[in-house]
Amino acid sequence: MSSKINSAEACLPLDSATEAAVLKMSLELEDAPLKPIKCYRLQPSRVARYASLPGCQKLTADNGIALTCVDEDGHTRETILLKEPDGNLQLTFKDAISWEDLALPDLVEAQFSADGPWLMALADRQGIEALAEVAFKMWVKMADEIPPSCASSFRRMLQTGPTNRLYAEGDKRVVRMPETELPDWQNTVMKNGKEVVVDVPRTVYALRAWDATNRQYVEVDATLEGAPTSDAGMEKWYVEWIRRLKSVLPSAWVDAMATSTRHTTHKDISKGLGGVEPMDVGAFSNRWTKLCLATTAPVVVGATARNTSAT
Repeated sequence: MSSKINSAEACLPLDSATEAAVLKMSLELEDAPLKPIKCYRLQPSRVARYASLPGCQKLTADNGIALTCVDEDGHTRETILLKEPDGNLQLTFKDAISWEDLALPDLVEAQFSADGPWLMALADRQGIEALAEVAFKMWVKMADEIPPSCASSFRRMLQTGPTNRLYAEGDKRVVRMPETELPDWQNTVMKNGKEVVVDVPRTVYALRAWDATNRQYVEVDATLEGAPTSDAGMEKWYVEWIRRLKSVLPSAWVDAMATSTRHTTHKDISKGLGGVEPMDVGAFSNRWTKLCLATTAPVVVGATARNTSAT
């Protein structure tokens, strides 16, 4: 594991009066009691990340308190307090997956490059791991819809290919990339005669979660269950998918969808496929669309089938 994942600044003590007051507090989370056992000054780097969350903007290195607790099941938890003139306020966040109230340290953090900043995800480790269990299966289910239920989604899948890691996509997912980097992961396409910005999925480089017992970060697996684990495996999966598509859909239409940025829908279903006709064929190209163009449908000879594709 990289030291950058589990590294954290030193935990500095609070003044004795503040510590005594904090340890006497009665706290709950989702109506379950938390018993305070230790506390310390919240590290500046964690302050900066937590302060990016809604409702936590007042948090600073001067007023942030990390409180280690034991829950009713005997598990060590940490919660964050905001020190105010009239008392200490517990800060919580509504999990974007479970909609339960979480302590801020419950939230997973994401990084999108080796030296990039860590950013708060909008769910805890349990939710992130549950998402990783189903995300690729959901992708495959949509990819195998014949005919495609959504032409725009179908085109995007052809152009972005499968992914084997959790990913950000604009502001639509529970993991988010830095806002300043969003424009680098967006395309402008024509839709209904107007330019529309489309977010391009960006896989995470690493995920981590706070270990309240050892007061350090631990790695969270970002791999999607059931997905190929290598780039070569991803390309192999994609080629096999294109073969399946082209065995039941017109190959020219699949290629046209892959290399276009827009389509029109006709009432006359004889046009295109079921009335869906790509309009600017050849306007888009990347590694995935090149694979799509180079892959052909299985050739049936008598009762046998011979698969042909570019290698």
